[in-house]
Amino acid sequence: MQRPPDGHGEAVGFKSLSHIWIDDLERALRHLYDPVELRRSPLLSLLGLDTRERPVQALQERLIAAIESLRPDASVPAQANAWRFYHILNQRYIEQFTQQDIANSLALSPRQVRRLYRQALQALADVAFINCT
Repeated sequence: MQRPPDGHGEAVGFKSLSHIWIDDLERALRHLYDPVELRRSPLLSLLGLDTRERPVQALQERLIAAIESLRPDASVPAQANAWRFYHILNQRYIEQFTQQDIANSLALSPRQVRRLYRQALQALADVAFINCT
């Protein structure tokens, strides 16, 4: 057990740290266009952006770039989950679509979008974390 470096307070195991990371990531994505909230994000220090001249802008750019990095190659079939992950995250956070709008645009049920969203968020966390090292 160890104490997380981001001030969450409780001692947690390694698996729980990834949930904290994903929670922080999701919170930052929800506030992607809100500089006041992003300024409070623990991701600024976790990603080493807190020392930048414009840390909030750097975080916005990093999050958008991470989503864009999930865009599959054109050779990937349109119905592949890789495309669905990209579209779900792009439409939800960059384009600010509602969950129902995303479901409609992808011809999926809202329930299926919710399931795919969790997987997409994990894929994004993997990319964002790898890019910060």
